[in-house]
Amino acid sequence: MPGGSAAIPGELAFDGNEASLTLRSKQPGCVTVGDDMTGDPHRQSASAHDAHWIGVGMVSVERAVLRPGPGASGHRTPYVVRYDPVVILERKPGSVRVTDRAKTPVIGWLRQSDLAASDPPAQ
Repeated sequence: MPGGSAAIPGELAFDGNEASLTLRSKQPGCVTVGDDMTGDPHRQSASAHDAHWIGVGMVSVERAVLRPGPGASGHRTPYVVRYDPVVILERKPGSVRVTDRAKTPVIGWLRQSDLAASDPPAQ
């Protein structure tokens, strides 16, 4: 739902260690990341450091602090911002352990409410 309140029509698919996102129409902002995601899906593979991912998500709040543990204080820790994609590694009640997809990935805990998430289908 970037930039609006309505869901964006598309398809999120999982195949082994890869997630792909295909949108039905071009969306504002997609071009800024070099991908319109309509003709060619945006693909994201799990790398060696996050091979045990259990889902993918998008940050849904303006700024979400990556905390060292579920419910821990986030003083002077890294953060992710709205619409950043993350890989979900673990879940605890009210919290998710994630890694961002930055050049130098960071692993930390977010509040579940800070994330719009999708889980891969059961295999």
